[in-house]
Amino acid sequence: MSSMKMIGLVGGLILSALPANAENFFNSIAVSGNGAWGYGKNYSSKTSAGRRALQECFNQGGVNCEIVVWSRDGCVALAQSPNNGYGSGWGVNRGIAESYALQICRDNGNRSCRIKIAVCSY
Repeated sequence: MSSMKMIGLVGGLILSALPANAENFFNSIAVSGNGAWGYGKNYSSKTSAGRRALQECFNQGGVNCEIVVWSRDGCVALAQSPNNGYGSGWGVNRGIAESYALQICRDNGNRSCRIKIAVCSY
């Protein structure tokens, strides 16, 4: 096989491994210590997604809201406990993001953690 055909074959394999929906969409979740939260989904920049998440958090009565997780072309999730403890996670799909969020919530010493929100770029 010629080197040009080999380069084309390898290049085609690499391109076919990339997700078809990789469009640089950003997601973000913000949380407040009083339990309020907000999210931004499918924004063209990390900053825009974060602003939206913070705005929603403050609109729900949050004080000192902060961005706790973001993703590009992926999923983010927030788990909270009844005492407003939380954990956040991100991943290539909703299941992974939720799993990380729940685990981190529990690792932080919280009980009865439940998913409050999970959003994906697809």
